[in-house]
Amino acid sequence: MIEHAWLREISIDIGYVPSYMTEELPVPQAGEAAQHFIEVFDTLDRVAARKAFRLVEDAVRDGNEEEKNAAATGFLEAILHAWDEGFDLESIWPYVGPESREYCVAWNRFTGVFTPEWMCAVGQEPG
Repeated sequence: MIEHAWLREISIDIGYVPSYMTEELPVPQAGEAAQHFIEVFDTLDRVAARKAFRLVEDAVRDGNEEEKNAAATGFLEAILHAWDEGFDLESIWPYVGPESREYCVAWNRFTGVFTPEWMCAVGQEPG
């Protein structure tokens, strides 16, 4: 069962079903959902991609502590880890909201990962 509404909604849109290992654990569920999002990103339309990151942004900005933690530590950090492994983060960056971007840049700074200029640009929106 997925506890947080924002993660349930993303999961429905991308066809993610949590593994038994993450049952009742919001951060690992969000991480798995992010991994699944990356796997299916090329098949999603822009509306679904935009919606997913709007929901993550809402959780990062307005969620309770557990929701913020799941969205940031689970979803966003999994996306950043995929980038470390070769995923084209720049392809989804235009969908990432400002609070989420701020978190990602701060995480890069904290972990010593180089942050390219495109991650710091404001106002990118996919066509």
